Amino acid sequence: MNSCKITEDLLPLYEENLVQPETKQWIEQHLASCPNCQKLTSATMEELPALPSPKKAASKMIKHAHLKLTIYQLLFVILSFVFAINTSLLNESFTFILSYFILGIVTFYFYRHTILTLLLAFVPVFIWSIYTTIDSFGSYSNWYADQIIYHASTLSLLWEITLGGLFTAFIHTIFTVLGIIVVKLLIQAFNKEDSI
Repeated sequence: MNSCKITEDLLPLYEENLVQPETKQWIEQHLASCPNCQKLTSATMEELPALPSPKKAASKMIKHAHLKLTIYQLLFVILSFVFAINTSLLNESFTFILSYFILGIVTFYFYRHTILTLLLAFVPVFIWSIYTTIDSFGSYSNWYADQIIYHASTLSLLWEITLGGLFTAFIHTIFTVLGIIVVKLLIQAFNKEDSI
């Protein structure tokens, strides 16, 4: 009976062929003479049934969760822009410095993508700047009629408003860049702290 217990203990190693040749020979001799251990060996040597393939429901659930996350991300970005544009330089408020700094921090931390963060800060301000410039005259035709007299052509007028929009967006984006730098430095500091 003692040899049965030893065989039971060694059986997993024997099945994986991880025992010395002498031990293998001893186990095989014991198995040839012991019907209880033979039954145990045949039970452990059987292949396990194959695991069922992942169900479509799991992939549907993941897609649904991904869609919800994307919707939350879009809402977050829209709210950030509404907040940032309401405090923009165009509204003669210098709180845009803080709001675009925070926008840069939060957006970069959320997405971890520098170009995307810069575009999310730059493009809306560029469009908003051009829109508010034209809207301050009441309509596009009023703006055009009033401003074309100061320019040699329509192209130079459009070039001027585009440069104005680029300049305003660039100023706002500078503070977003500062926010990105802060997050990168914090991530780097935490990574160094974790590795210590």
